[in-house]
Amino acid sequence: MFATRRNLPELPRARSIQDESQSFEALDSQPKTRLHFLPFKAEIARIFTAAQELHHWRVEQGHKRSDDPIQILEVGGGGGTLARAILEIAGLNDIALKITNVEPRTFSNGLSHPCYDQFVMTSSEYLDLCFCEESELRADYRRLVALLEEGEKTFNADYDPETDRPEEPYRAELMEAEEKVRGHFRDRETCFDIVLNSWMPLLQNFSRDLELCGGAGIVYALSSDGATGVPTPKMAHDLEHQIQYAWQGNSYAGSPLYHNRAVWMNVSSAQARHASWLRPTERRNPPFSGAVLVQTRADISQPLDLSTESLDLGQPYSWEAELTERTGPITPVHNIPDSENFDYFRFFQEERARLIAKRR
Repeated sequence: MFATRRNLPELPRARSIQDESQSFEALDSQPKTRLHFLPFKAEIARIFTAAQELHHWRVEQGHKRSDDPIQILEVGGGGGTLARAILEIAGLNDIALKITNVEPRTFSNGLSHPCYDQFVMTSSEYLDLCFCEESELRADYRRLVALLEEGEKTFNADYDPETDRPEEPYRAELMEAEEKVRGHFRDRETCFDIVLNSWMPLLQNFSRDLELCGGAGIVYALSSDGATGVPTPKMAHDLEHQIQYAWQGNSYAGSPLYHNRAVWMNVSSAQARHASWLRPTERRNPPFSGAVLVQTRADISQPLDLSTESLDLGQPYSWEAELTERTGPITPVHNIPDSENFDYFRFFQEERARLIAKRR
């Protein structure tokens, strides 16, 4: 049986993003609202379909009613570009959808504030509010946050192993604190169908924050070459400064709470805008430096069906024809065998090599 989360706060300082009739193209033309990947509309539909699938799972588990809207919590929604794109798909198919936003614990670009009502709280503020009636969990979570803040202050460019706290004992204490918090969540009722994160700054790890937000699944849009989040050691280019981020653990890797289920490659905005690599005669830089990774709660055994044939997608985005001509059609979804430790870096290398070979 799942423990019910009592009195879940309704995000009093943040509300569902407005379903405004602004085109994705118009939003993307404004530098402050640009996404870091340039999706086909079918990719947006895949994200929406993941939320649909997990909505049905939550209904079956008694976590919500069948007539409740699909619920997405976006951590770091920026100017709301991705949220509006998903809302467009829901509106075309007359499906109720609620998207709310919180800012990441360690980073905020301030773009969310004009797009939401009043102040948008951080994920740590939101979680602390969620746990207000559960003193043991709240105390364990606050200890974890305090350790993370200590790591940010200690393991930086000025770190001196001779005088500062040794890394190994710190990491052991951090892992113990993480495991204690995760122990509260293994039989805990979910609060959202998916938690969505479309960008992590390089060398910042939001994954543990996303895991504690109570989603049946987590959807990440990420760089496939290590330019977002904390890369795996294989992806790390600047080994000299690994101490500045290794203590955080790898982003996107999965955990005892969330397992990787599906992934596909996509085109980053930077690639598309500086598109010399797209010319048929220039193939030095590989395409598809972006990716979308879908995780679900470890206790969800059913495979995800991310097919979008039943959805009305409306008209394709204006860039889709050109992208298809230069890079090929949308890449397929690869289902991942149930695994906590998915070697996504190896997958990205192999998939890019395959896609490049197809273009030649």
